[in-house]
Amino acid sequence: MVGLGFETKMAAALLVVPAAAAAYLYVAPKGRTIAGKQLSLGGAALAVVGLAWTVLVWLTPAGRRP
Repeated sequence: MVGLGFETKMAAALLVVPAAAAAYLYVAPKGRTIAGKQLSLGGAALAVVGLAWTVLVWLTPAGRRP
């Protein structure tokens, strides 16, 4: 959801990420090592979703953009 929020409001959506990650590490039900791995995968998913539109715009020639 934060990745899609980035698409909408850019950096404003990312303000909650550090606090959410810190809170999850603090209350990690399966240990901090597993939580760190899960947060890494979540960060990768966030980057893929959040940067999808930006990358598509970069790959589209300026003359073909609407």
